Amino acid sequence: MKIVKLTATAIKVPLPRPVKGSTYQYTHVQAVALEVETDEGVTGSSYVADGYDHSAAIVQFIDGPISDCLSGEDPLATARCWEKMRVFCRTVNRRGRDDGLHAQGLVDMALWDIVGKVANLPLSKLWGGYCESRPVIAIAGYYVDGKTPEAYADDAHDLVERGFAGIKLKVGGLSLEEDVRRVKAVREA
Repeated sequence: MKIVKLTATAIKVPLPRPVKGSTYQYTHVQAVALEVETDEGVTGSSYVADGYDHSAAIVQFIDGPISDCLSGEDPLATARCWEKMRVFCRTVNRRGRDDGLHAQGLVDMALWDIVGKVANLPLSKLWGGYCESRPVIAIAGYYVDGKTPEAYADDAHDLVERGFAGIKLKVGGLSLEEDVRRVKAVREA
């Protein structure tokens, strides 16, 4: 089996309202969707999204040097493909290295998608997993103007009721006293 094509697509979707963390604000979701095609018709897909506007740079990495170096490679040889891509993350400046690492991660995930499809097994089984489910946490507490500590507590309570094992709570965007009130309300919830 050989890799014949990588198709990366940048996506930018406006949010209905800004999402605020402690030191940033997102007005759009920036994403990259990737499909890796093989000569045997097996495809692997992956997707990454955040609010930073570097999806076009990630697509350039994939469309350029990564596609060139992986064309004709065996997608099941994930470690070899990873090593070949890694070269591009070492030879560029900090921002370019970050974009390259995102691109490499996207391709790596898509290659593992192919591995799982070929083996007809979920990746959790391929990687030695034995559990049917795992606890997950949610990122919560994004800053919303006028939102009270009680409203953040209600959100946390809702997440617990929905089965989340915990949350990663955003802090640092308000005064210490205001954030302490938020954290205390959420912890109590």
